[in-house]
Amino acid sequence: MNALRDRLDEERRKLDERASKLHIDEIRLEETRKHLDIVR
Repeated sequence: MNALRDRLDEERRKLDERASKLHIDEIRLEETRKHLDIVR
């Protein structure tokens, strides 16, 4: 039972990391878009 819980915690941690990385990428994209709008 503990092994299962540990595996679920590990999966959740990986998903959280992936989600925060996606969020950071989103922010970078937004910054780039603003830059491009300024350049235009």
